[in-house]
Amino acid sequence: MSSRTLKCVVANAAAVAALFGCGGSESEPVEAPAASEGSELPHETAAEQPAPEAPGAREAKAEFETAPGVEMTGKARFTSEAGGVRARVEIEKATPGKHGIHVHEKGDCSDIRGKSMGSHFTPESHPHGLPGAQARHLGDLGNIEVAADGKGQIDITIPNATLDDGTHSFVGKALVIHEKEDVGTQPSGDSGDPIACAVIEAE
Repeated sequence: MSSRTLKCVVANAAAVAALFGCGGSESEPVEAPAASEGSELPHETAAEQPAPEAPGAREAKAEFETAPGVEMTGKARFTSEAGGVRARVEIEKATPGKHGIHVHEKGDCSDIRGKSMGSHFTPESHPHGLPGAQARHLGDLGNIEVAADGKGQIDITIPNATLDDGTHSFVGKALVIHEKEDVGTQPSGDSGDPIACAVIEAE
């Protein structure tokens, strides 16, 4: 065999060895490179991450105390929403009919008949009004209607109100129910004496 032919045989043998591995052994599997620091996670991993909470979402609660001789019970929940606060109020053992319900300026229910909670909450000094009025006290929630079984509820969103630490916050104020219907007249709707009061507390 000539030297030139020997060189071709050796070269071909080397190529085969490189393709199939030396000695006929199987080549080891190659691991995928790990993601470098700061690189994006695979789609499946990213999908498992919890979604961030909506910024600024707040809640508050209130539980009613009553004036002497009133048996009513009830509670309220407040939730901040875009542009305002949603108030959900439920009461029981109340006198059937409509009762004015308002947020008052002071979170003091120590003397309900003596109006220790102060006047309706109105940070911009608007006149009194029912929901839907162009201008009204921020604390004017209108009326809660009680059925024959003594139960009543209201679910209302109050624009421009907040549950934060600002001037329009309901937190630290009092939610008050009155003995009669709020008819929308000045200065406070002619809804009679307060019969129940609940301090609004942040959660």
